[in-house]
Amino acid sequence: IEKEETEKMEKGIKEATELKETTLKDLKEKVANVEKDATQKREKTIADAKAELANAEKTATAKRSDTVKKAQEELATKEKNARQAHADEMKKAEDDKASADKNAKDLRSKADKAAEASEKKAKEHDMVAKKVDKFEKEEKVRKKNKNVPALFKDCRAENTCALGCECKWQDKFYAQCQGIDGLKFCDWKRVVADHKKDANALVILKKDNEQMLKDKKDTAEAADAAEKKDKTVTADYEKTQKSSKEKMDATIADARKNSAQTVDAAKEEEKTTISAARKKSASIIANAKKEAEESISAVRKEEEEKSAPAKKKCETTINDFKEDAKTTIDKAKAEAKSKIKAITDEEQKKIDAAQAVADKQTSSTRKAAADAVSAKEEALAFAKKKMKEQEDAAKALEKAKKKALDAKAAILFAKHAVGTWKKAAAGKTC
Repeated sequence: IEKEETEKMEKGIKEATELKETTLKDLKEKVANVEKDATQKREKTIADAKAELANAEKTATAKRSDTVKKAQEELATKEKNARQAHADEMKKAEDDKASADKNAKDLRSKADKAAEASEKKAKEHDMVAKKVDKFEKEEKVRKKNKNVPALFKDCRAENTCALGCECKWQDKFYAQCQGIDGLKFCDWKRVVADHKKDANALVILKKDNEQMLKDKKDTAEAADAAEKKDKTVTADYEKTQKSSKEKMDATIADARKNSAQTVDAAKEEEKTTISAARKKSASIIANAKKEAEESISAVRKEEEEKSAPAKKKCETTINDFKEDAKTTIDKAKAEAKSKIKAITDEEQKKIDAAQAVADKQTSSTRKAAADAVSAKEEALAFAKKKMKEQEDAAKALEKAKKKALDAKAAILFAKHAVGTWKKAAAGKTC
């Protein structure tokens, strides 16, 4: 009974323990799985959030870099255009000034040449006009005075000679008629021909002189106007030089200001975008961690809540098995003890009775031997018979003792079983 109950108890304890361990294992596996899933989900969410943040930062930085690059390129273009516009404006002003300078110089040179030519032509005209005028005056004198001095005659009075000769003053007191170019006669034909030639030339010279005078006047006026315009253009050039540079500087300054504002705005936008992305990423990561912690906390709480009943059920089951085993074993012990006592008492009675019989028979035999030698053989035979009975009683006693020993062994086994139960009760089995 102790063996069966112990085996039954140990089997029940084992099954209860296995059930508890299985339940706890399942709970731990569930906790591990939930922790694994929650951790993986959290790590994936964090990785995705970090990747999204990195992408947002990269995009914002690239956008800022692109905006800054475009702003710098636009600024460089505006500065280049402003400088080019200034250079073009100054080139035009310089070209205009150079053109005005050249035009003024050219017209002044032309006016100077025209004046020089006019003066030369005027001199030529005056010279021919004087010759023609002299001839006409002398001709009037000759027509008026038929006796004008001839060759080598004194011509002081009229200062006129016969046609073909000329009056030459030897000094301030004496003049004499001489042939032209040292001729020894008055070459009137030559003089007439020269006069005719001079008269014809004078008409042309007069016309040319008038034209040259007009050209002189016109070119002088043109040169004056050109020089006046040149002064105006030079003044305009100086004004343009100043205003164009101021305009260029203002345009470049404005472009640089706008570029700086664009760059600052791009940097601020990048900063704001990255800050928002980081805030969003931090929120996602915090929520992911919180969700993972809540999931893990919940499953651990569930594990604790379900582990306690499983452990308690196991302990209760084990206690029930122990109690049942103890009750059954105690009952078996009591029954065994009662049976052993009954057997021992019965055997002791038999032993005592046999011993009494043996003692009585031994005493009678001795008395009979002493009283009746004659009945020795009969007494010996009777004694042998009784000794045999004594031997049988002794064997019965040994048998009873053996049964008693077996009963004691059973008690020892029961004690051993009880010791095993006590160990189990102490929790060494579960």
